[in-house]
Amino acid sequence: MHSIGSALRVWREQSGLSQKDAAAHFGVPSRTYQDYERDLKSPGAGSITAFVRAGINANWLLTGEGPMLLADLAAPAPAAAPKPEPQRINVDALAHAYAVTLQTAPKGETLAQTARKAVAFYLYCFDQGLITEDGEGKGNLEGAA
Repeated sequence: MHSIGSALRVWREQSGLSQKDAAAHFGVPSRTYQDYERDLKSPGAGSITAFVRAGINANWLLTGEGPMLLADLAAPAPAAAPKPEPQRINVDALAHAYAVTLQTAPKGETLAQTARKAVAFYLYCFDQGLITEDGEGKGNLEGAA
């Protein structure tokens, strides 16, 4: 059966401390700490806070679940994902897409709207393989005007 007292005893023994040293570590009288380990007295919020500050996992201390130490709760940092290579832009193709889009823009359309349409058209052509980063693509031209 799990109890706070038995958990404190396990922690203290694994830490290599005497009851007197553990009491001093937590700032409580030796007799009080002994009473905690014997389950004669329940630690208050201040003592529980001191236990957590010492690195004891409060969930483990109170329920027996999880790792004993807070340090063991920390998940290892995930390996940084490699940054994808930035896509190069076929500037000539993008300029052409913008020029055509600008010429066919409805009256009152802003330059920002036209630019968004040109980029969308460029990306469509790129996705279809009609253009590549370095020049013309070999995409499916069926149905192209």
